[in-house]
Amino acid sequence: MTSKRTGHSQDIAYFLGDSTAAEVGAQECLFQVQYSDADFVDASSSPARMGIAMQTQSCAVDLVENWYGANKGERRTGALLDGELHYIEQGDEILIFGALGCLEEVEASSFRAYGALLDHLHQNGFQTLVRSWNFIPQINHCPKGELEIYRDFCKGRAQAFDACGIDEFQLPAATGIGCYSRSIMGYLVASRRADYLHVENPLQSPAYKYPPKYGPRSPSFARGTLHLRTQRPGSQSSRFYLSGTASCERRSNTRPR
Repeated sequence: MTSKRTGHSQDIAYFLGDSTAAEVGAQECLFQVQYSDADFVDASSSPARMGIAMQTQSCAVDLVENWYGANKGERRTGALLDGELHYIEQGDEILIFGALGCLEEVEASSFRAYGALLDHLHQNGFQTLVRSWNFIPQINHCPKGELEIYRDFCKGRAQAFDACGIDEFQLPAATGIGCYSRSIMGYLVASRRADYLHVENPLQSPAYKYPPKYGPRSPSFARGTLHLRTQRPGSQSSRFYLSGTASCERRSNTRPR
């Protein structure tokens, strides 16, 4: 990952699969996420673009994520769930992006969205969920005094994982945060390759083992996903996808607070 700040904005570069910043001259930007004051999806532009409304008068945000992939080799694009979701397939990697649910029926719509994308991954040989980003409006709101929207989303997503036979050892690294969008938005990276390892932080309880008091279904993600890869003969390197709630806290010999 590399970043460049221009004025009040910041651009961040991410790379699919084995791609690296050193090879950026031989790569093409496939997908762009814009964090500002509007949410949108434009799958027909080049690169494909998605906007997440994260800005208010009290919190100015101007951030762009650019996803790069090799500019050679076969590339496929398409849509799922009547155009609610879109995908970009590059070699052994795939990006799926779009609406992951609606506020009118959070559990049911999140189940449908995740079910559709997981079915597509299974049918096309993408065996590893790598990382997901979930942006949830009114994330802590409890409609009509009932279940919190985030917990309702977790319930629908977990049911989709169950239906597709995905267990706790296959859960990807993930982020789930609030936003100002009209719908639940997000994107996910998956791979046909098996050289990924989902890991936990020994200083934290796994999210998927949270007790029932935190919701009817625990959040379905790992603290991180490690990708082992060889860039050139004799050289071993790795890439680590860190979840939004992974802690770097160190324990000391002092009395716990």
